This record gives sequence, C-alpha cells and structure tokens, in this order.
Amino acid sequence: MSAEGIIWAQKLLPLLANDAQRLMVYHFGLRANPDGLLFPSVADIAMELGKSSRAVRRTIKELDSDEVIHIQPDFNPKDGSQSSNYYQCLFTVTPQELLKRRKARSGRPIM
Repeated sequence: MSAEGIIWAQKLLPLLANDAQRLMVYHFGLRANPDGLLFPSVADIAMELGKSSRAVRRTIKELDSDEVIHIQPDFNPKDGSQSSNYYQCLFTVTPQELLKRRKARSGRPIM
C-alpha cells in the first residue's frame, strides 16, 4: 500500500466513467507499491471485488485505453508463453489530462 496510490485514486475517482472503473482504480491504488506497480491475478481481483473475471478484464482494458493504468505482459522464460500481467498505475495522470484525452477521443466536450 502506498500513499501515492491512494492520493492518485482519490483525484481520479470523480472523473471515471462508471462505478466499476472507480472501484478498480481505488483497489489498484491501495495495492500498488510507491512506483505504481502491482501484479494481482484477475481471479484474485475478481474475488476481492465481488466481480466476474470477465468484468475485471473489461474494466482493466478500459482503464488501459484511457491511459490510467498500463498493462505489462510477463512471459515465461522457458517457453515464451504469457504467464501473467503486471500493472502500472500511472500516478502522473492528472484529472485535467484525463479530461483532455476523453475530449480528444470523443470530439465533444466532456462534463
């Protein structure tokens, strides 16, 4: 747990698109180390949040496309298969940047 993660999450919560994103960002903020890294399994996240694995994957993809988090795949060194993901909470993302990205993507004012 890091103070940076909690502060980051609290700043972004009002601007996130839905409750699933807000819950995930807060959860990630609580679990991230001071560099923003964490590596929980989708199954663990789903169990802890009371969501389905499919809903967790969808929300993680949404947050990645909004550039709030970054997904870093990890590969097995023996056979090259994907083994898991690391997640990077992008603590440098500000609410203003998030609004600009959404406005640029949609072509219309947000909020």
